[in-house]
Amino acid sequence: MASSLKLKRGVSPILAAAVLVALTVVLGVALTATIMKPPETKASVQFQVSGEAYRGDNVIYLTHMGGDPAYLGEVTIKTYIPSGTYQGCEYTISSLSGVDAKLNGDDVSGDETWKAGDVLEIPFDKAFATSAYGLMAPSAGEQFIAEIYYGGQPAASCTITVQP
Repeated sequence: MASSLKLKRGVSPILAAAVLVALTVVLGVALTATIMKPPETKASVQFQVSGEAYRGDNVIYLTHMGGDPAYLGEVTIKTYIPSGTYQGCEYTISSLSGVDAKLNGDDVSGDETWKAGDVLEIPFDKAFATSAYGLMAPSAGEQFIAEIYYGGQPAASCTITVQP
């Protein structure tokens, strides 16, 4: 009778299954962490830019003042008018070759690289929206902000006062 009262020692089937599942999960996570690479991140392009705008000459000059060079095929320019008659208006130039832009006097095809010292020339009337009432652009003496994006990420900006 004493032998029938012996305690049965061992691991219950439920506990054994739980340990096996936990071990499988830990090994799966460890294997995944070593096999998978972290997502590649594009290095952000940053540079300084200064600008001038002449309404009478129908031109905006954006000068690359230093920093990373920018491939013009990846450049988008947004203009924003913070005050004045057309306060809050913004416009996006998604293709510089589509607006007759020039880089150092030569037509832009989108294959050029904009680097320190280079001057990008954009027609004034192509940098702002047009409505049924005409060009929605700042007048002489008013300001606008030119924001330059590279690959969809902000790269530079400047505030420009429009000259006559």
